[in-house]
Amino acid sequence: MKVLYLGTDGSKSGASLSMIGVAKEARKYGIEVSIIIPSHGELEEELIKEKIRYSVVPTFNWIEEKNKKPLITHVKRWIKKIWNLWGEHRIYSIMKKENPDIVHLNTICSGSGAISAIRQKRKLVWHIREFVEEDHGYRFWDKKKTYKLLSRAELIIAISKSVYDKFSRDLPNADIKVIYNGVDVDKFLNSNHQIFSNLPRIDILMGGSIAESKGQHELIEAAKLLKSDKEHEYKIHFAGKARPEYLEKLKCMVIQYELAHMVEFEGFKDNMNQIWAKADIAVVCSRAEAFGRVTVEAMLSGALVIGANTAGTSELIDNMKTGLLYKQGDSRDLASAIKYAAQNNKMMKKIAYEGQKQAEEKYTSVRNAKEIVQAYQEILRIYG
Repeated sequence: MKVLYLGTDGSKSGASLSMIGVAKEARKYGIEVSIIIPSHGELEEELIKEKIRYSVVPTFNWIEEKNKKPLITHVKRWIKKIWNLWGEHRIYSIMKKENPDIVHLNTICSGSGAISAIRQKRKLVWHIREFVEEDHGYRFWDKKKTYKLLSRAELIIAISKSVYDKFSRDLPNADIKVIYNGVDVDKFLNSNHQIFSNLPRIDILMGGSIAESKGQHELIEAAKLLKSDKEHEYKIHFAGKARPEYLEKLKCMVIQYELAHMVEFEGFKDNMNQIWAKADIAVVCSRAEAFGRVTVEAMLSGALVIGANTAGTSELIDNMKTGLLYKQGDSRDLASAIKYAAQNNKMMKKIAYEGQKQAEEKYTSVRNAKEIVQAYQEILRIYG
């Protein structure tokens, strides 16, 4: 079997790393894999390290931010559409040469390659790893066209039940299957992590991209309330790439609330497994996480995860059993959850352990790839 994967960015984003994880595991089943990415960048380092064949075909995603200047947005959109026509032509040629049995698009953010796959009558699998509107605040250039192409896929893979619920309503005739995302257990599992071992100091980490939809401001608002807690010394760390305007807003909040002694912005870290190992509590404030790769990473590390009670986060965390949930958008409730965890740290150690066990059993790259390969086999009618 030959599978051609089509990525939608050249960075080490969660979606791109998940794609590489699937490709790595798929090779263990004897599948020949190759990847097309839309830009040069840091992702190439991973592809070269893993010895995965790849091509770079510059294309643009077919989503855009809302509330931009209409005329400028319209002009840019048409320039990108014209550019994508050239990209589609190059992808068509590569696809013809590669002759894959299956073409697998990695996210819904781009459709480049879908038309080529349909024209060449390839089996098309489409991964949906995001909500788009709800989580990132983006919109499609042409939602009707997007959904029309999606409906032509042999199979759509939703990375959580929340994603399935949304798109099964919008695409009632499509074949959509829930396959939870997977994380490299060998990289993130830390069975020796002893949380709450440096009391009264408690280290809180929020990892992943720093953007308004991820809700870092809620944790800073909660820190303002926790500042008055005389029993514990809270240290809050943010690790991830940041949108400049939002980062500036957060830094202004830190100054305004006099939290410089509590809050630290550490920037992007390539060794998140080592960063998680220093955290007692991991916080996830996303307003609508499609899955939550960082949630699983934190669970595997052994940290106690406190997450928002929305979308994918609420699927990964069983409240008071594998982590804690708080009411999304309510910083006072988040502060209460953090304080409760600090005051009941012995109980929290047990809950964190249960979370780690669940993540190790259910959200692994091995299990994820196995289910995807089985889906490929069903599509190609390969059994046994």
